[in-house]
Amino acid sequence: MQLIGALLVSFVLVYFGFLAAQLQRQYLSAKQSDELSTQLLKAQIEAANMLKSQREETRLAWNSFRDFQVHGTVNEAKNITSLYLYPHDRKPLPRFQPGQSLTLRLILPGDDDPVERNLPVSSSPSPDFYRITVERNNNDPVSHYLHTSVNPHTILKVGAPRGEFCIDTTLFRPLAMIAEGIGIAPFVSMIEEAVESNSRRSITLFYSVQNQDEHAMPHHLKSLEAQYCNLKVVTIFRDEDACDYAGPMTVELLRSVLHSNNFDFYVCGSNDMVSSTKTLLRRWGVSRWNLTTEILDGSIRKTAATEDESKATTTVPAQSTVMSADRRDGKTSGASPTTKTAKATALAPTATSLS
Repeated sequence: MQLIGALLVSFVLVYFGFLAAQLQRQYLSAKQSDELSTQLLKAQIEAANMLKSQREETRLAWNSFRDFQVHGTVNEAKNITSLYLYPHDRKPLPRFQPGQSLTLRLILPGDDDPVERNLPVSSSPSPDFYRITVERNNNDPVSHYLHTSVNPHTILKVGAPRGEFCIDTTLFRPLAMIAEGIGIAPFVSMIEEAVESNSRRSITLFYSVQNQDEHAMPHHLKSLEAQYCNLKVVTIFRDEDACDYAGPMTVELLRSVLHSNNFDFYVCGSNDMVSSTKTLLRRWGVSRWNLTTEILDGSIRKTAATEDESKATTTVPAQSTVMSADRRDGKTSGASPTTKTAKATALAPTATSLS
């Protein structure tokens, strides 16, 4: 009898254990189902938000010309000036990819045909304004015009940002940016975006200029380096010693800072600089798949002006407030009320990969 009772107790215990296991499986299954449903719902919400954002960007984008007013200028270095462009219709701007360029179409003095010039945006994406940074070159008619004839209140016609010199944000490899002179402009846009988006991607910027007078945005770059712990700025003066490094860019310099070539390299500058840097990086064993370049060659594209375009003028509202500033010493001054008219259209800049 005791044996039979023990067997019955064992049977009951096994049975209840089985029931408990079944209930646990059902509970876990229901929990997993709830978790999957929650994840699916989140994915659907993210997809809907992304679609909504894409539709909004499409609505805000433009294919033709749009009036922009120069609201202010900033003297960034001896021969480098930034222009702050605000949409004249005050409508919000679409988001762009840092590294992209605007195209200005200008009617230069003594020339009836408009000329087009691509200029990289040097500010991070904003719904309010674009900043373009221009190097002065008196042998370049567009550069000369922008530095001598464009003032606050000037109206420009601008094409939407375009171009492929952009960072792939889906990757997490560290970035090495190499800039010469005005080639710093698109990199400032990229770095500002990294700071504002709280990115954790490591960035090393090599910035080569002739001397201290030609160093654009020195205080702004120091501020970005202080805000972004993953940013290192390496300054190279080609004819002075008061910097991080003096002399030309070399493999030894890159190796001493980066320690390896396991980076995504972005290079921006003159044709000669880009060509020599590509050769240098080849010697260091950098793969063409890890290198993207942009040449700022100052090329001009002439187009035939239509009758309507040649007659078009824009009046700046009297209540607009503008300031002109010198970023190097922090001084500001009242801007001239002079109004000028220019035109622009969209022309995508060329970004190339090492081949």
